[in-house]
Amino acid sequence: MVIGVSVIKDTGVKASQLSQGERIDSRVTLRKIGLLSIPIMTGGALYQVTSYFGPLNLTKNGDWSASGADATLALWIAIGTVTSYYFGAICARFGRRELLKAAYIVSCACALLLAVLSQWYLVMPVLIVYGALLFITYPALFAYVTEATNEKERGTAFGILFGLQLGGGAATVYVCGTIADALNDPAYSFVVVSALAVVSAIALSVWDRGRAVSG
Repeated sequence: MVIGVSVIKDTGVKASQLSQGERIDSRVTLRKIGLLSIPIMTGGALYQVTSYFGPLNLTKNGDWSASGADATLALWIAIGTVTSYYFGAICARFGRRELLKAAYIVSCACALLLAVLSQWYLVMPVLIVYGALLFITYPALFAYVTEATNEKERGTAFGILFGLQLGGGAATVYVCGTIADALNDPAYSFVVVSALAVVSAIALSVWDRGRAVSG
């Protein structure tokens, strides 16, 4: 408790110093994030669309029970939680930049497979791989944003990151819902997010090349 009070006091002092000095312009911070906005929004879209339309697709097209579909998606989240915990070790082994791009490419493939598969023995391995790689993108993008911004604007940058993830995910769910309703098939929602995942991998490649040139 004492430690917590000390941290709060220290944070308050830094915040007051910042308010009296330089004011952070969120538009400048957003420009620094630049192309990273695409994979950030896609990360939110992949999570929200899979969470919402995954069980719907399994129950409608695969004749799964609602409890079975929900349990399967819970396993997907659990796998992602475990791999996120080992993010540092995984990046040390494979490299953060290549791993992040690979995660979006694999997420694209998994989303397409989830659109057409319904047998549990096929769906489960896909979700395990999908969860293991998708959830790594979240701490990886935090690291990217940290590199792109300076210490004073990190709070603003992380706020933008969360806003893009939540807002991008919500907007994509709406679009996917509209398409799924028009075509009477929730599987099409996975086609939409798979396309976004490909665009994200391309955006990351362009971002990395730009940073290499400027660096």
